[in-house]
Order: sequence, then structure tokens, then C-alpha cells
Amino acid sequence: MDNYHLNSFGYMQKYNDVTMNEEDFVMPTAVYDSVPDLKKLVDVFRPDIGRVHLLRIDKGGFFPPHRDFPGLGPEYFRLLCVFGNCKPENFVHMLDGKAFYPDPGFLYWLNFQLDHSVFSFSDGLYALILTVKLNERTHDIIMNNTMN
Repeated sequence: MDNYHLNSFGYMQKYNDVTMNEEDFVMPTAVYDSVPDLKKLVDVFRPDIGRVHLLRIDKGGFFPPHRDFPGLGPEYFRLLCVFGNCKPENFVHMLDGKAFYPDPGFLYWLNFQLDHSVFSFSDGLYALILTVKLNERTHDIIMNNTMN
């Protein structure tokens, strides 16, 4: 098994000889309908939502250093929320060469155009990543709900 599905969005397009944009990902999955808290959060940003990733990263799991949207303008931004086994002894999220430990259950805007990676040292780390179109409405949602 070559694990091609773990590669980047750009690589997947090249691998399958297709062109896709965030706007192509508008059909909710069964997970959206079966997890009410996820649906509620995603709906805050609809219709300006792109891909949503709900990841489980168990012991030894990782995402190698990479950059999202390299060379592109900020048409989209990403929000991150971690939960489960996400104390500093359970995982590390590296962002631009520095360890970053987000508080569980909070959404964070992060510049994923910087080098970033994740390494899990325990089972049961979960990460939710929302890709959101940047416009005045989504900007205002973020600004009106920012704690720091």
C-alpha cells in the first residue's frame, strides 16, 4: 500500500489527474449529520466552508512538516481545534519551528502557510481542521468571537 491518500491536496489532484478547488467540497458527509456539535460549528461558517478534516492521530502517528496553500493568496484560512489526549505530554504541534500546544476545545486561527507538523505520543488525539473562505462575514465571525 503506497498511502497516497496521506499526501497533500495538490498531490492528490496530480495523482488523479483532476483539478479541484475548495468550492468543490460542498457535500456534507455522514459524519456531519451524525455529530451534532460538529454540524453546529460547521453551520456557523456555511456557505463559506471548504474541506473539514476530523482526524484521529494515535501513538506514533504524525503529519510530516509541510505548508498548506503554498504561494497562494489568503482566499481561505484554517481553524484548528484539538481534543482527546492533547496535553503536552501526549503530542506536539510544531509551527514554524516552535512547539505549539493549543488548549483543547478552542478554535485557533493558525497560519498554515508556515511549516507545521504534528506528532502524537499517545492514542486518542483528535484534531478538527476547518477550511473557511475569507470574506467580511467570516472575518466578523472570528473577530466577534475572539478571546485574545
